[in-house]
Amino acid sequence: MTQVTATSHGADKTGGAQDSVTLRVRDLRKSFGGNEVLRGIDLDVRTGEFLTLLGPSGSGKTTLLRIIAGFESHTSGEMLLRGRDIAGLSPSERGLGMVFQQYALFPHMTVADNVAYGLRMRGWDRGKIGKRVSEMLEIVGLPHLSGRKPRQLSGGQQQRVAFARALAYAPQLLLMDEPLGALDRSLRLQLEEEIKRVHRQMGTTVIYVTHDQEEALVLSDRIAIMEEGRFAGLDTPTALYQRPPSTFVAKFFANANLIPATASADGSIECRGSAFSTQTDLRGPVSLAVRPRSLRLEPVTNGLRLSGAVVETLLLGDDRQVKFDVPGVGPMVALVDARQQSELEPGAAVTLHAPAEEITVLEA
Repeated sequence: MTQVTATSHGADKTGGAQDSVTLRVRDLRKSFGGNEVLRGIDLDVRTGEFLTLLGPSGSGKTTLLRIIAGFESHTSGEMLLRGRDIAGLSPSERGLGMVFQQYALFPHMTVADNVAYGLRMRGWDRGKIGKRVSEMLEIVGLPHLSGRKPRQLSGGQQQRVAFARALAYAPQLLLMDEPLGALDRSLRLQLEEEIKRVHRQMGTTVIYVTHDQEEALVLSDRIAIMEEGRFAGLDTPTALYQRPPSTFVAKFFANANLIPATASADGSIECRGSAFSTQTDLRGPVSLAVRPRSLRLEPVTNGLRLSGAVVETLLLGDDRQVKFDVPGVGPMVALVDARQQSELEPGAAVTLHAPAEEITVLEA
């Protein structure tokens, strides 16, 4: 059993030398009129890591990215790129790579010329440009399309060209704002694999914005989950998924069921007539975060037991999503083996169990 207390923001508390940090942000704030959309952001982006900013619409993730890029000014705070204050620099002076949902390719240029554009602007010589363009197109798997125009490419191919162009001059930091948002699901999955492979190959430091939890899980070394202008959680995907620090993270990121319960001084948890033991410092009203896959039909030695009625079942391949209603708790969701469908018809009474070690106890 894991017990976590939520914090006001998820500043990176790990140590490390200055040269291991590409971007350092301290107490960053942004207000539009009387509306404060960033509320004291602290963040160290480690050199070579893939950091994802994840959150619902309006949480501040795109505003934070735009401030780092230089497209928006901040109200107060500090931003250091490799120890250099970049607050007064224009986007071009910051020298960052950028990839957006809109590919922003030059329609009159070939693929090769689009990739070469940033190199020419930086004064690279012709021979060096040609070699680098060839390398980048090879990395993104498009060497055979170097002479085509953007209109002759699919959406996925255009996004790969944009990716190659942003990486070509080896920026200290690459910013990506929902680059896969306009693509269909199968193509997104394919490009997620490509982005992960290229990042592993090149080691570029990346800040990536998305609202898609699965995308964040697949791509990230760490994820910063944003809620109303603050970090609700900042950690590895595994830690945030298995040990969410707050009810918001548990619900938004892990799709967990939140169940009211009571914690006693002896470490026991009581919930709807079910009691189990755990290690927790919390007392009184608490919330139990239980992921859908942690709920099962088989009894457990020490854990939660809840009875309710099946409302609806949805087949998801090998799994079946079961929605059921528990008196005094409300609607809940479980993921079970699809072969157990005969026991889970709508209206059927069912008792589900969750082992204590897969439950996170949070402040109510």
